[in-house]
Amino acid sequence: VVLFGIAPVAASGAPLGTSARVIHYVSLSDSVTSVRPSFVDTVAKGAGVTLHGRAVVTRIVEEDAVAYLVARIKSTPKFKDAIRSADLITITLGANQIGAAADEMTPNGCGSSDGSGCVRAAEAAFETSYGALLAELTRLRPASKTAYRLLTSYNTPGVFSAAKGAAFTSALRAENHFVCAQALRRRMKCVDVFAAFNGANGSGDPHATGPTVSDGHPSAKGSVTIARVVLAMGFAPLH
Repeated sequence: VVLFGIAPVAASGAPLGTSARVIHYVSLSDSVTSVRPSFVDTVAKGAGVTLHGRAVVTRIVEEDAVAYLVARIKSTPKFKDAIRSADLITITLGANQIGAAADEMTPNGCGSSDGSGCVRAAEAAFETSYGALLAELTRLRPASKTAYRLLTSYNTPGVFSAAKGAAFTSALRAENHFVCAQALRRRMKCVDVFAAFNGANGSGDPHATGPTVSDGHPSAKGSVTIARVVLAMGFAPLH
């Protein structure tokens, strides 16, 4: 599912209809940003205040494999136009792809006794597609011109049980390591949402402490938490 929308967000001191600076913000995400309240709205307002302008948000939501998002960006002019003018890009992707594989785990699947090999394969496919996504984004909009913020995914230990949960957690950690390595390589910023939700050692349950609801999506508290860690990174290279 892909959702596309452009919504003006007025920042403090910069009402719509004025000649204030316009900050173009593109959010690439899965369903984490579809909940209300969404961290995207809070980040947009914070960007407006910090950068003395008003943020205009383009949301591109893909709840399936990252490869589909890459293909749609390449084939959709309005997506490419939005990215070419982006000042801020946040990327929140990956948990759905490995989560779907964990859901479908069966004994002996993908050459593994418990089916966890299928989750590992999904994580490897994510890495390939995520790298292709960043390559396409930077072809359209170099990191020197845009504040790229690559968000890690948080763990939801209560959503999966037994072997499925272990496979998901292992793949999630590998996925997050890859995302942060890509950020470093490409001179972007990695935003550690995982640590904010699951604690420094990664063992915390965000449903027990409040940042998620029972199905694993962010609660209002969780959306605020994600926005807080994004905003704490600042907006370099923007001025």
